[in-house]
Amino acid sequence: MLFAELGLHADLLKALQEMGYEQATPIQEQVISAFNEQKHIVGQSQTGTGKTAAFVLPLLNTLDSKVRQIQAVVLVPTRELAVQTQEEFFNLGKHTRLRALAAYGGRSIGFQQKLLDQGMHVAVCTPGRAIDLIERKILKLDAVRYLILDEVDRMLDMGFLDDVEWIWSQMPKIEQLMCFSATMPQQVLSLLQRHIGNDYAHLKTSQEIVVDKIDHAFVDAPHVSKRTMLDHWLQHHMSNKTIIFSQTKQATRDLAFYLRKQGYNAGELHGDIEQRDRTRTLKAFKA
Repeated sequence: MLFAELGLHADLLKALQEMGYEQATPIQEQVISAFNEQKHIVGQSQTGTGKTAAFVLPLLNTLDSKVRQIQAVVLVPTRELAVQTQEEFFNLGKHTRLRALAAYGGRSIGFQQKLLDQGMHVAVCTPGRAIDLIERKILKLDAVRYLILDEVDRMLDMGFLDDVEWIWSQMPKIEQLMCFSATMPQQVLSLLQRHIGNDYAHLKTSQEIVVDKIDHAFVDAPHVSKRTMLDHWLQHHMSNKTIIFSQTKQATRDLAFYLRKQGYNAGELHGDIEQRDRTRTLKAFKA
C-alpha cells in the first residue's frame, strides 16, 4: 500500500518522498492502520522491515505541536537505539514542529532537562534514565497519552522489565500502547495482560525472526577455541570489514588486543551506555 493511502499528513508524505519512500512495508501498513483505529498494538516483525517508522509515522501524524509537553514516551534498551529512534523522528518529522528527545545514561541530565524545559513532544528513553528523570520530576507525564515499548524482549534479557513495569505504572492516562518484540516470552505477555488485558491487535508479518535478505550462520564453539576459530573465519573473509560484538568492555579490549597481535587492524568501540547494558562493539579487518 502507498503511504499516501494511509491517511498521513502532507508534511509527512513530503518527508517520505524526499527520502525516496512511497510504498509502506507490511508492518508499517498494519501498524498505521491499527493505530488509526485507536487500537493497542503488539507487533512482531523482522529487523530491517521498517518497524521504527511504523510507530514514528502515526505518532507524528497525531501529536499536537502546540502542546509543548511530552505526549509520547518510547522506551528502548540501549543508547544506540535511542539515538537511532530520535533520528527517525527528526528525518520523518522535519517538516513538522514536533521534536523528540533522546535520553540515556552517560549524558548530562542537566542538558536533557534544558531540552525538556524548552518544550519537547516525544521522549525516547532507556529505562534507567527514564526512571531518573521521572523521580527527579524532570520528565513530567501529565500529557503522555502514548507509550511505545521497542525491543521489549531485549529489555527483558537485560533485566529491565521491572523498570518498564514501574514506568508504565506512572502513566495512568495512556490511551494507546505500541509494543514491539521479535519474540513474545511469557513475562512480556504477562506484562501486557496486567496493563491492557487481551485488548490489542497482534500484528505478525512473518514467522521468522531473522531477515531473509541476510545470510545467517552459527557455529557452536568451545570457549577455549573461539579466538582460533574467529581468526580462521577472518582469514577467509579478508575482503570485507567485520563488526564483532562482545559482551563486556574488558572482553572487547582483550579481543582487540589479540586480533592486533594476529596482524589485524582492530579498533575498539565501547563506552558507558547503561549500568546493565554491557554490549560493546569492536571493528576488525585485515590490515
